[in-house]
Amino acid sequence: GISERGCAGASHVGEHIRASGISRVPLSPADIQTLLNTLLYDGRIETVVPTQNLLRNQQLPFSSPATHEILYKAASIETPPNAFTDIPCSVCPVFSDCSDEGEITPAKCVYMKEWLEARFFP
Repeated sequence: GISERGCAGASHVGEHIRASGISRVPLSPADIQTLLNTLLYDGRIETVVPTQNLLRNQQLPFSSPATHEILYKAASIETPPNAFTDIPCSVCPVFSDCSDEGEITPAKCVYMKEWLEARFFP
């Protein structure tokens, strides 16, 4: 993961998740990027500019300036979640399909229910 190596790209994070069995479902590269974006918005990770010196010192065979892959590192100062990243909608893979009516709604959302219960009825 990011903490063990100092920094990592999305492809390596995806490999680590698959190899570790953290996720019970297969995650696409877009899913991995969504997770990284959420961690970035929450202030838990930061982007790193990949330089030749960094790549040589960190021994990162999975990333190089030629691939233009963004690298991430654990944030040095953790910032509290903000209103956008705190709600489950901000990381929901079907957010664009959600509406007031239909099959996917906030009222039927299990993630929203769990979040509300944890937040207001601990």
